[in-house]
Amino acid sequence: MVVLKYRNYMILLLLVTHTIASGKEKRLLLHSEADMATELIRLRSELANVTQQLGAVVSKYANVSQQLDNALADIKYLKSTQPIIDLHQGSVYIRWGKKSCPNTTEMVYHGYTAGKHYKHKGSGANNICLPSDPTWLNYVDGIQNLRASVYGTETDIPSSPFFKYAINQQDMPCAVCRSDKSTTLMIPARKNCYPGWTLEYNGYLVGASTTLYFAYEYVCLDKEPDFLDHGASNDDQHVFHLVEGHCGSLPCPPYVNGRELACVVCSK
Repeated sequence: MVVLKYRNYMILLLLVTHTIASGKEKRLLLHSEADMATELIRLRSELANVTQQLGAVVSKYANVSQQLDNALADIKYLKSTQPIIDLHQGSVYIRWGKKSCPNTTEMVYHGYTAGKHYKHKGSGANNICLPSDPTWLNYVDGIQNLRASVYGTETDIPSSPFFKYAINQQDMPCAVCRSDKSTTLMIPARKNCYPGWTLEYNGYLVGASTTLYFAYEYVCLDKEPDFLDHGASNDDQHVFHLVEGHCGSLPCPPYVNGRELACVVCSK
């Protein structure tokens, strides 16, 4: 608007100046030459105001432009000195039976598969991955009464035809892995993922023996498990067994009575 007003004043000023200088006996808009002179003075005053306003606009634009340049310089600096923030936060899962995570994931920590003693009524019902580098708060050493307990895990699983090498009575490690995918899911009775999902690892579904009264959760044991250095001694504490399906309320087919179940961990 200021620029348009400035342009219009310039046109009118040039027209008035030309009319006075030519000495012709013309009237502009039926005004006298004195009126035109007064109008010329007024226009010059307004032109000065417009020029001042235009200067302020140009100055303001220069300030905004400088601020924009500073902001762009700050962004460039931050990009060069700070790690890129991953807005896609990812998800975490436990890889049972392994000391490492798949190459596409970040290992949070590795440690020892553990849980309740298979004969104990109490303690936790779930399996846990104890870290290999524990730290402590206050403690009292020695076995105490009225405590829950946790034990390392070994397998009671024949090798053939399930594994490439002997794993029976081996102690099991574990690794906590972070995927860049937002969701991870353990699917029992599948060796591969559904379309659109990414395979993290697969293996066999394991749990407590049916001969016991006290259960713990099912987990997916990697099909190529690692072993802890403790060796293959039969401690018989927290023990993994293969899981098989039983027909009845579970329809057969598609399931087969007594067939061991695979498992897979998938992400998306």
